[in-house]
Amino acid sequence: MIAALASPAVPGRISFWDGPSRLSEVSADRGAATVNLPSTLSTGKHELRAVFTPTDDVCYASATATTSLTVTAAPTKTQLRLSPGTAHFGQPGRIAVHATVSLGVSGRVDFHDGTRRLGSVAVRRAAASLTLPRGLSAGTHRIRAVFSPSGTAHAPSQTQAVLTVRPRPTTTTLKLTRTTQSFGRNRATARVAVAGGPAGRVAIWDGRRRLATVVVVRGSATYKLPARLKRGTHRVLAEFAPANPGQHTSSTSTTVKLRIR
Repeated sequence: MIAALASPAVPGRISFWDGPSRLSEVSADRGAATVNLPSTLSTGKHELRAVFTPTDDVCYASATATTSLTVTAAPTKTQLRLSPGTAHFGQPGRIAVHATVSLGVSGRVDFHDGTRRLGSVAVRRAAASLTLPRGLSAGTHRIRAVFSPSGTAHAPSQTQAVLTVRPRPTTTTLKLTRTTQSFGRNRATARVAVAGGPAGRVAIWDGRRRLATVVVVRGSATYKLPARLKRGTHRVLAEFAPANPGQHTSSTSTTVKLRIR
């Protein structure tokens, strides 16, 4: 609303201007008039004028008063939700990102993973959604949603959520081709399987003694145990170390007993 007061309070009309554009013209009631400013005023600085034109222009002269008005963009609010909020590297499921913005404001939402731009989605019914790409690296990801409204009436807004991608768990299984071995001959073979087929190496242990380290190929590895293990009972196990610890976890098999006669 804008108000103007003419003095002396003589009959006349007051016109209101925004720069070169006339907003309204009303009769002065005892020298005063008020009007509501249009809701469509653009953001920025406006030079407003009120021009009084007296009915008796012989005895009274017209008069002008000015003021300035700064229109700022209306604030908006953006919220972000991840579904699910945690994941494992390489898991089959996809992760959806849902952004909600102020109701009734059109525009687009840009999604980012740190400095990497994931995509841009138009807002429909105050919401925008995006499915994250497969193969996100293990670790902490800061997913950010930046809302850019259409036009200048509303201000942009943004928010972020943290997504944790954990290394994928592995399972290591050890089997021996025989559990009884004669000293110096009939060597047993250790067969190791790592679920999921990750790359890495397997250490074969006899109690606290490491017998060998072998490369895992397509999720499996084999090792022929030494022929001259001491007579008695040996506790053999396999310990998997992934080539990329950020993508897969290490794992250890259960112990398998080997009897040397």
